[in-house]
Amino acid sequence: MTVFCFGYGYVAQHLAPLVWQSGEMICGTRRIDHDQDDVFAWHGQDDLSALSLAGRAAVANASGILISVPPAAHGCPVARQIDALLPRHPHLRW
Repeated sequence: MTVFCFGYGYVAQHLAPLVWQSGEMICGTRRIDHDQDDVFAWHGQDDLSALSLAGRAAVANASGILISVPPAAHGCPVARQIDALLPRHPHLRW
């Protein structure tokens, strides 16, 4: 299992050790300008296509998604698009 976190900040970083202890992987997005091993650049725009290519590949392979990004002026940018994301990833368990 791989968990992808939109918003790999305080909450996700506290979840990470529990995920690792169970033998699973965790990765996600942060407000940065470059990719790292487990962190992918996404600047929180309203369009998930702004996620880096490596980040989109990680989402495509995830079996779980955690959304912990702060809301924008029009609500959560990920939640507004999650319905479009889920049909393309039927292997998501949560």
